[in-house]
Amino acid sequence: MDIISLSDAAQIKKEISDRFGVDLHFCDSCGGQSFAMDKTSDEIKEYITQFWDSRNMSARFSEDGLRFTVRGK
Repeated sequence: MDIISLSDAAQIKKEISDRFGVDLHFCDSCGGQSFAMDKTSDEIKEYITQFWDSRNMSARFSEDGLRFTVRGK
C-alpha cells in the first residue's frame, strides 16, 4: 500500500479549498487512505490528477467523482 504523507494531504486540501472553495476530506485509517468531497467538477478532478502526477502518483476516482484514492505509478 502506498502511503500519502500528511504534508501532501494538507497541501492538496488547502489548494482545493483556496482555488475551488471545496472542502476535501482526508481519511487515514487502518483500512487505507482516501479522500472525499461534497462536490466536484472536471476542473477539480484535473487539478487533483496533476497534483498527484507531480508526485509520481495517480488519483483513482470513484464513479461519481466524489471520492478518490492515490497510488504510486
